[in-house]
Amino acid sequence: MSDDLPGIVVRPGLKLEDVREQFDGNEPYGRGRETAAPRGYNAERLATALVSETARFEKWSPGPWVDAFVPSPSGISCYLEVKTTIDQYPSQTPGRFRIWGPHHHRLLASADVYEDTNRLHLYLFVVYTIDSGIEREIGKLVVPAIRVDDHIDTWALTDHDTMGEQLTYTISWRALLDALGVSHTAFINTDTTDLTVDSENLQRARKHTEA
Repeated sequence: MSDDLPGIVVRPGLKLEDVREQFDGNEPYGRGRETAAPRGYNAERLATALVSETARFEKWSPGPWVDAFVPSPSGISCYLEVKTTIDQYPSQTPGRFRIWGPHHHRLLASADVYEDTNRLHLYLFVVYTIDSGIEREIGKLVVPAIRVDDHIDTWALTDHDTMGEQLTYTISWRALLDALGVSHTAFINTDTTDLTVDSENLQRARKHTEA
């Protein structure tokens, strides 16, 4: 990861559909809950390629609390929690991201432990639409986890198939952009909106790599 880059993203032009088309990724078709998980898995592979020193759509995670860890022996390593949503539900309401409390709090705890190191803790949010049954990326955003936490106000209990009843926070992708001060138009017209640019988190990590 080059320190010449303004943010942490190395390959902003890569898109969600590239995982399907250029790699042996999942190939869900159409809409419905059964298509969300395989598309989410493709997004996790995309996350790794966006910030890694190699452009491979591969991923590794140290545990269920985070979707991907991208190590960099000489640069900045990244923990990435990945969230995806469709741009609009059949009800004509904007798609919503769901953040799971246990994963979010573990991510923040890890960020505290590694605050003065070369490790970043990030979210990748991906919005897509369905075109002839195939997902097409609308936009994506990379942001430090602590900035997301700043805008979480109320948790709700939600039942999960394997985790049981857990705290969750849901927010529409449009409301998330508003909370983070990101223009909807800019989000759609930018390959990757990288909110690590000029962030204190990134500057601290870069200073550590130079030490």
